[in-house]
Amino acid sequence: MLDGGSMRTGATQGSTLVEIVVAMGVMAVGLAGFIGLLAATHGHNESSDDVRVAYQACQEALEDLVRTPIAELPSKDGTTFLVSGIDPAQPIGSVQVKDFLPTTDPGKVFEITVRVKSAGQTFRPVDVSLVTLRASP
Repeated sequence: MLDGGSMRTGATQGSTLVEIVVAMGVMAVGLAGFIGLLAATHGHNESSDDVRVAYQACQEALEDLVRTPIAELPSKDGTTFLVSGIDPAQPIGSVQVKDFLPTTDPGKVFEITVRVKSAGQTFRPVDVSLVTLRASP
């Protein structure tokens, strides 16, 4: 029975304003979550790039030290090297050379540690260390 107004009959009428507002709210929450996921993924990618650059710099420094004559290794203890590509502050890598078996024997064994530590471009700090042993022949 109609008394001058229109009555909704099943699915023949459109959506109400409340339904549209609720649907827009659900979509906004989903979109915000998706944007957050994209931002987190981007941050993780940047962090892994920083670690890759730091690892590569450590590997190059360690290779240089392996080619250094063994008699010169103790003089390399405490030296530093620049690492470009991680952040604008130019993080510095460090070298540590320790006598692994402190003896007076002519055969020496050195522990060589190369480390890069930086705040990085992202929210995750970078701290990469490589260690090797080198013995005199």
